Amino acid sequence: MELHNQHQASNQVRRLSSEMDAAVERISRASAARIEQVTEMTERNRARQARLSDSVQLSAPARMFTDESEDEDRAALVHSLKAAYESGNLNTQERIERAAQHLLAGE
Repeated sequence: MELHNQHQASNQVRRLSSEMDAAVERISRASAARIEQVTEMTERNRARQARLSDSVQLSAPARMFTDESEDEDRAALVHSLKAAYESGNLNTQERIERAAQHLLAGE
């Protein structure tokens, strides 16, 4: 009986592992697609802004209230994530395990 229970537990672990692998793969593909969307949107916005003929020059105090640096930071983050994904370094075993734990925990 104990051997049967161990066999069932082993099968359940394999099934969960397989489901987790499939979930991680879906998340990876969705993340890559979203990164691509954000990158394309950022590029389109920059091109649109470059086409505008009107311009405004802000004073140094006014520039303190703009979020231009946040846009640049976000673009840099998107670029680095895209580069990591394309080089195969985005989905490390540690990240996959952490994502799987979050999925299994329902987070």
